[in-house]
Amino acid sequence: MKVQKLVSFLLNIILLNVFLLGQNVHAKNKHEQGTSLNAHVHGLSEMTMAIEGGILDIQLISPTVNLFGFEHKASNKEEITIVNNAKALLSNAAALFSFSGGGCTLINTAIDVSGLIKLDENKHEHQPKYNKKAHDAHSDQDTSHENHSQVVANYRYHCEEKSTLSAITVLAFEQFSGIQKIRAMWITDTKQGVVTLSAERKIMRL
Repeated sequence: MKVQKLVSFLLNIILLNVFLLGQNVHAKNKHEQGTSLNAHVHGLSEMTMAIEGGILDIQLISPTVNLFGFEHKASNKEEITIVNNAKALLSNAAALFSFSGGGCTLINTAIDVSGLIKLDENKHEHQPKYNKKAHDAHSDQDTSHENHSQVVANYRYHCEEKSTLSAITVLAFEQFSGIQKIRAMWITDTKQGVVTLSAERKIMRL
């Protein structure tokens, strides 16, 4: 029975990926000719939630532009501060998720933004008489393949009374104005679902 539920859930994920790909192609044809087919839909993030044996796992995936306001690697103090502030917000799970029932306690978080910071940028700061336009063009070339990067945040909870968990309110919209919609997929021991969340509809009922 669990195998059938898992297969069905995976089919939902495949259908979601097909939907997102269609959206990306549509955006490319209208506004982004010449860009990658894997371009993110700005404002759209994804979330998966699974609970089994009292363990609740939540994964939030978002394009960096939704969180930082830019897609390239942070290369100066201001941008690095923005990245670190976003990481701090993502690390505060209580400000992102609220539970109705379940008795869930956070036991682990994992947010890695180290790959989103360009650590060697300072090598250029003390070189005299460099051409800013040429430098910017070079930087654009260096980061063109890095466009549409994303952040993956993982949260694990232990739920003492998982049978009473009836809903999860997603508060990420209040923390990140760049997140306009979240495509959320969830699965429990008995049921599963897919829903699109927004600031006006932020409750995922299980």
